[in-house]
Amino acid sequence: CLESLHNCIGIPSSEQWSLRPSLFKCIYIAIFRLYCFVFNSVSYIKSKIRNIVLSILSEEMDYDGFVFGTVKIKFNFGENGGVFSEISNEEELTPWGDATDILLNLVEDNDDSQVKLFKAVISAMSGSLEKKAVGARILSELCTVPAVLKWIDKEPLSIVNFIKSLLEDNVENEIICLGLMVLSVMLNTESNMKVRDWNVFDGLVEPLKLYKNKSDNVELRVLADELYCLILTRGVISKETSKEQKSVNLKKKQIGNYAQAIIDVTDPLLPIRAHALRELGKLILSRDPEANKNKDKILCLLKENLKCDDSYVYLSAVESLATLAGTYPDDVLITLTEQFVYCKIPETRLKLGEVLMRVIRILGEMAAVYKNEIINALLFGCRDSDHIVRASSLSSLGELCRILSFRIHSFMLEIFECIRSIFETDKAMEPRRAAVMLLTLLLKGLGSDALNVLEPILLNIYRLLKFIYNYEKDDITRLHAQLAIEELNSRTVTFLCPRQD
Repeated sequence: CLESLHNCIGIPSSEQWSLRPSLFKCIYIAIFRLYCFVFNSVSYIKSKIRNIVLSILSEEMDYDGFVFGTVKIKFNFGENGGVFSEISNEEELTPWGDATDILLNLVEDNDDSQVKLFKAVISAMSGSLEKKAVGARILSELCTVPAVLKWIDKEPLSIVNFIKSLLEDNVENEIICLGLMVLSVMLNTESNMKVRDWNVFDGLVEPLKLYKNKSDNVELRVLADELYCLILTRGVISKETSKEQKSVNLKKKQIGNYAQAIIDVTDPLLPIRAHALRELGKLILSRDPEANKNKDKILCLLKENLKCDDSYVYLSAVESLATLAGTYPDDVLITLTEQFVYCKIPETRLKLGEVLMRVIRILGEMAAVYKNEIINALLFGCRDSDHIVRASSLSSLGELCRILSFRIHSFMLEIFECIRSIFETDKAMEPRRAAVMLLTLLLKGLGSDALNVLEPILLNIYRLLKFIYNYEKDDITRLHAQLAIEELNSRTVTFLCPRQD
């Protein structure tokens, strides 16, 4: 099936014989979810799925569907490196951070796709705080791309309307900061300053004036005031400082990316500092010689910036810290678990949990060394006042049980007591669903050792599952309980009647 689809629309293709990807629009999200599933694997179908997704992106940038869309399909790896799917009774969603990284990876070598993604994100910058945060992250990654800057300069009205809506809607400081930085790049492009139609920007004068007078963020007030004066004077202020800027740009080219990032990390403007922290993470991933040579210094810088009160700088430091997991697993994992435990903001704790699980997946079975710190942190998250954080912590525990299998047997009693207390005291639906799924993943992770490892609490587990199945009102929770009971029955039959070779 996948082979036939690749032959029809996969890149490379020919206009003479290939089909339009839009004919398969109904399965766009499912294909992207499949690519997310195999992205970090060595499956032989990975390249073909990538070609199919690239073909889709060349025709339509379905940003909202790819990042936030869900499908009722569950993917699993087959025995020969392939993938098989099965119908799921609940919506399957790739973590937003992972989906974002994969989407940025897909468009990084194509200027047209980068511009399409930038435009799509601007159009979709509404809704929940999480959606705005994901959009802000993508915009921050793309706003310095030459092709995007060229499009912004050709069609300034769309970005002007976008920034105006940010200022008038009183959105989060991090998102306004990003919009103002994009506007600053637009207005300070010297090559187009003489021929620019400044009248297009007049609609921002009043919103900038109001914002700089009422904002409690000093750095944003300064930036808004500079842009306000720049528009009013038709670029005169920028021209007066152009010689100094040329000198600065020359120095930047001479000192290199790593050295410039180190300088920008100490910049008083928070957006520049946050961008520098992300740049250090990118340099580590791209194996930059200077960055690799100074990993210990980068680690110290990132840990220091975790003390920053600004959430944009803080999360940038967390994201970049995850890139050092392979080199400094002790420092990275211990730091992330401590930050997860002591963080008081639900949205930030969710992001920390997501990054923590990404590091655990990178380390794989090596994460067993740090199981005490990780499990204690996640169990702490299960007691959070926010029900989404509780559900996320339980899901992360399930993923950890799947990765480490029998290595977590010493924590079985604590994990089971956590699950039981969720059902006795938690009224929210999401944590209750996640708790039963945790039991199912625990049984699957232990495999044939399940009965031996769980022997002290096996009867209690069975009774709890039967109680949930018989008396729980939520159908999805009951389904999870049924799957766990079937898994337990399967292990019991295998134990009592082993296969005779």
